[in-house]
Amino acid sequence: MLDDFNSGTMLSSSLWLGDSNVSQYTVSGGVLQSIDHQTTNSVYWHQTQGATQEVSAKFVSWDAHLWAMQLFLKSVEADQYAFSIMISYSNDFYGPNWLAISYPGDGNWVNVAQLYSPPVSAGDVIGARSSPNGCVELFVNGTLILNGDLSTSRSMSGTLLDPALYDGTHASYVGLGQEGSSNDITAPAVFDDFGATSY
Repeated sequence: MLDDFNSGTMLSSSLWLGDSNVSQYTVSGGVLQSIDHQTTNSVYWHQTQGATQEVSAKFVSWDAHLWAMQLFLKSVEADQYAFSIMISYSNDFYGPNWLAISYPGDGNWVNVAQLYSPPVSAGDVIGARSSPNGCVELFVNGTLILNGDLSTSRSMSGTLLDPALYDGTHASYVGLGQEGSSNDITAPAVFDDFGATSY
């Protein structure tokens, strides 16, 4: 466990990175809550991780209109616009909810693997593991339900991903975030028990 959000009222800027995004979350009642629910805000643990990374958090609750709650692995910078592997749970009010493993390519997020109507409920722990060979596994409450292979995934232009982005060549970060989608969002995205390890 890296942060159980049981102390303070805001994220510690000495423990969490992400510039102004750090101030977009508040700590209350032992959980982490978004303040600006209608925008995209991601934050990153301050310590870089190794070649194999595992990350998890409890997705406590979310607004019915929220686009996605997210976990990040292999982020080459503590910045939401940098390369990272993104694990998303979307409570998509336009259609069925889904879980996805994706990364940024050609200016758009490229889905490596996606599962519609996954077995996810409020309070579940979402976790993921990224290995140096490009394998990414996604877990719900410790049960593997989705996996993808970055080594064979291609962007919309057909370009293969540079292995140096996921094989441990670069030091990288893990983190979490939320993405708003509608002015109708009134309730925060709520996280708890953020954990990560690497080797």
